[in-house]
Amino acid sequence: MKYITVDLGSTFIKSAILDIEGLTITRHPSFPMPQRLEDTGRRFEVSAEQIYSITKQIIDRSIEQYGEEIGGILFSTQMHGFVLADNRGKPLTPYVSWQDERCLEEVPGRAGVSYLQHLETLISRDEMEETGVYLKAPLALCNLYTMIQQGLPPTDSGKTHFCTLGSYLIFRLTGQNVSHLTNAAPTGLANVVQVEWEQSLIRKIGCEAFEFPKLRDSLDIAGFYSYQGLDIPVYPDVGDQQAAILGTLAKPGTDVSINIGTAAQISMIQQDFRSGHYEIRPFFDGQYLYTISRMPGGRNLDVLIQFIQGIGASVFGVQVDKNEIWTSLQGIIGDSSKGLRVNTSFFKTMEADAGAISQITNENFEIATLFAAAYEDIAATYDKYISVICEDRGALERIVFSGGVSGKNPKLLEVIKRTTGLEGALPPLQDEVFLGLFRLALVCAGVCGTLAETDTFLKNKSMPVVREQ
Repeated sequence: MKYITVDLGSTFIKSAILDIEGLTITRHPSFPMPQRLEDTGRRFEVSAEQIYSITKQIIDRSIEQYGEEIGGILFSTQMHGFVLADNRGKPLTPYVSWQDERCLEEVPGRAGVSYLQHLETLISRDEMEETGVYLKAPLALCNLYTMIQQGLPPTDSGKTHFCTLGSYLIFRLTGQNVSHLTNAAPTGLANVVQVEWEQSLIRKIGCEAFEFPKLRDSLDIAGFYSYQGLDIPVYPDVGDQQAAILGTLAKPGTDVSINIGTAAQISMIQQDFRSGHYEIRPFFDGQYLYTISRMPGGRNLDVLIQFIQGIGASVFGVQVDKNEIWTSLQGIIGDSSKGLRVNTSFFKTMEADAGAISQITNENFEIATLFAAAYEDIAATYDKYISVICEDRGALERIVFSGGVSGKNPKLLEVIKRTTGLEGALPPLQDEVFLGLFRLALVCAGVCGTLAETDTFLKNKSMPVVREQ
């Protein structure tokens, strides 16, 4: 039996065929995620129609190739964002990404007050407790509230359906708007403990007339996609972070997971819902992820890369690809910053509105030390927040790294291990999200009863072999 899997990240849409009996993962060429519609300040919108078109193309080609061998379709997607759709699932809005920050725009007539700040006077931290998250710019809750206050365009198509990115795709494919809790919770509108939409918050932001997805915390079939005479089961969408952590084989309570992609998250799998200065995201089999999100990651380092690109283009008239710069840097980044300091908070965080380069001398301001200092700052930030999600650091055994930036930056991982004093490991497979989805497929296929059993299954059998199509 084979499963079609689609992973919708911030940069690429990736896909693979998982062969359960043959223990293989056949990866397909990836598609770039459609570009931001236009540069509109704090807004970050992507064509929902283009995302669906690419996804449907991937799925249809896979069904054409494998036919009745296909046992189901699985999604993992970037979190926090949303799409508003009509009764047929057609988008009424673009996909509003987690990178959207329109809630930081100023409320008309209230100088210096943003929509987010106004929301904080309407919704207390206690009211957000069982959502597992706090009010922040990427949340669908905050940006949807802003859209409503600014006047959503009227629609004559009947009900307006709120969708996560994954539930929007499922809606288009099956006619059923269904979201897995791992994707619903990061919107800020779902109660993680009760596994239901938090109606009090929905009323407070003014979208009580909207239809919300059916919530699932299981892997029960969400609907069926009909194509070429076949009815293919479609399973609830799962968060890309949760899928990636599944693919690292991280152990509850003793492993810290650091996923470094466009942004980064620090997480630990825990058994209890225990509030603290972190997010609590739903995981699988009744477990939770204690998570610190919006940590510095690839996009923070890209600020420095883009500066180098700018010098090449404006001073020397040379256009240099970012990947070429990264490849060249790997051999020259120093082991010491020589006192140079870089605050990599180039994107707004809980603690800072902007980054900085400081402690510059006539001997330390060069490319090697600039990136060494950036790595030191990132590692120190991670080290600080590991202590926030783990009360007893003595219980920690290792860091399990994941994400595209981790695999391409061994020097960064060395600095993190040195700073934290912890051993580090990379996932068993390079594209850990597909190993995570493979574990989910084992449960969907009935080969394993729980995700814990999939760990034993893989250790007793062998890791799937990765192939390129």
